[in-house]
Amino acid sequence: MQAISIRLDRELIETFKQIARIHDIGYQPLMREALRRFADAEIKTILAAVANAREKDARHGAKHTVEVELDSLQRHIA
Repeated sequence: MQAISIRLDRELIETFKQIARIHDIGYQPLMREALRRFADAEIKTILAAVANAREKDARHGAKHTVEVELDSLQRHIA
């Protein structure tokens, strides 16, 4: 793991602390889990959009260029 510095609203931190107490875990591991879930869901959304765009372009004979490393994104959700 890598330590970072981030500024968050006190209210958000308190909310995470309350949720963490309910789940009997620390609030920082809870935040990491929330960020991981968001990142995984976002990557899946991006990959689905790229796949749909490629499919659409293929039906219309167009070529589709993507500027992201899809292999790298797919490894995150595997």
